Amino acid sequence: MEKINLFLFNFLLLSFFGFASVSTISQESEFSESEESILTGLVIDNTVSGIGHEFTRSLSLYISSNLSDFDYNLTVHERPSARWGSVVWVNYENKEVFRTVVYPGRRRFGQLVEQAVAQINNNVRQQRLQALFSQNLDLAGEEL
Repeated sequence: MEKINLFLFNFLLLSFFGFASVSTISQESEFSESEESILTGLVIDNTVSGIGHEFTRSLSLYISSNLSDFDYNLTVHERPSARWGSVVWVNYENKEVFRTVVYPGRRRFGQLVEQAVAQINNNVRQQRLQALFSQNLDLAGEEL
């Protein structure tokens, strides 16, 4: 009985002087720090053919060597066709930011990757700005 009374006294004392609110603030800061440590800067290869893998590899190498502020994740998708070439598109947060056709005989992607990275970077910036200025409190982002 004495332990219960001591516990209640300590609890009331802490809650009266506001020490309990300090612990919740520290828990919130720990949560925000762990939320910031999520992996970013990934290029996920969701392609099927060799040419799609090669495009994704070239894109990833170009981004890692030329973009210092690459802090978002991209997913590369492909719809292959042996006759017409592969349609390759890049998604950022389930929205398409780049689309092109890669022909079967093409193995050097230097200029195409440079154009792709410039377009992807611009589209991601626009999406981020649009997300900052939109206030749709009753709908989730994917429902719009």
